[in-house]
Amino acid sequence: MELIKSHVRDCFPLQRRLFNSMDPAPSINDIKVEWPYIFNEDCLQQHLQQLMNIDANIFCRNFELSKNKLQTFLVTNGIATLDSLDSNKAIVSGFTKYFGGDPEFPFTNFEIGVTPEVIVQQIKTNAPVITFTKRGELKSQML
Repeated sequence: MELIKSHVRDCFPLQRRLFNSMDPAPSINDIKVEWPYIFNEDCLQQHLQQLMNIDANIFCRNFELSKNKLQTFLVTNGIATLDSLDSNKAIVSGFTKYFGGDPEFPFTNFEIGVTPEVIVQQIKTNAPVITFTKRGELKSQML
């Protein structure tokens, strides 16, 4: 797996070119055909680490250390009650709502064949929240 991760890391610019192309925009299936290992959790975390220049584990630690501040912000701004912010998913949903989005959108599982245009039509901001989730909890990184 380390050899695959090395190849995925070295091909980062080519991946970004495909992911960001809009003429035509690739579907999820196109990406899976061209870059199948990007859907492996380790490779996806590595890709996001290169993209965001932050280690996913550090991000998760910082998120955990900031939970109280995040919860206070959402309660103070009338987005949620403290009792409703009992999970990482609830906090991410609260911030999505704060920025005018659908609180369930970050947890949408898009089917193979969906194009970025279809996804973008559902986003009301140019700063979407991206999460890795595992059993509904925040796993890695938000953008």
